[in-house]
Amino acid sequence: MSFKIREFYYYAVCFVTLIMCIFAITGLVNTIADMFFPYPPYTPSKIELLKNPKVLESDISDNQKIQQWVEEEQQMIKERETQQKRHQIARDFSRSISFLLVAFPIYLYHWRRVIKFES
Repeated sequence: MSFKIREFYYYAVCFVTLIMCIFAITGLVNTIADMFFPYPPYTPSKIELLKNPKVLESDISDNQKIQQWVEEEQQMIKERETQQKRHQIARDFSRSISFLLVAFPIYLYHWRRVIKFES
């Protein structure tokens, strides 16, 4: 059984595009899992927030004001992290879909050509 360069090319393209499809499907499954089972957003502790230079330099001496500021800051960080996570999920989803939409038709075309060589 002798391989011609053209046959080798078709097998190589099939191999590469099949690997691309596998990675795309894996990324798609991971992205869907992140949608339904997201990591909890990071919320800094009160001690971390109180070490902030803004707080140390401020003239806040009232504990209620400090407590309110800490809660507002934690909520703002939580919302920002949630928005970033949504954006990342959308990017990962679109990347996986685009890889699949590009690689799979190329794979099918080349695999059909390989089948013609074998028959």
